[in-house]
Amino acid sequence: MNKTVIDNISLGKRIKAAREAMSMSQKDFAEEIGISKNFLSDIERGNKKPSLTNLVNISNFVKIEIDVLLAESLDNIFCEPQNAYYTDKQLKIIGRCIRDITTNFSL
Repeated sequence: MNKTVIDNISLGKRIKAAREAMSMSQKDFAEEIGISKNFLSDIERGNKKPSLTNLVNISNFVKIEIDVLLAESLDNIFCEPQNAYYTDKQLKIIGRCIRDITTNFSL
């Protein structure tokens, strides 16, 4: 079973970008969320991660879904081969289609 790991730096950058888009200082933003300015600073730099409750509060306040905040921060490793669901015949047809498209529709 693969374990999903959150990249704190990417998450922090998303939260910082959302805060800056609202033209809010760290102090004011942290007060609205109910955390300290120092903790928010640590989150934005990727040194700490928010609790689930704080992440929900941040998401609600900035009006950005949690999955969007986490989008670039999740390390999802998909370990199946890309052709796991295609037969050799299907792969040949797909390959021909791609060749035809690139040959006939190049810019």
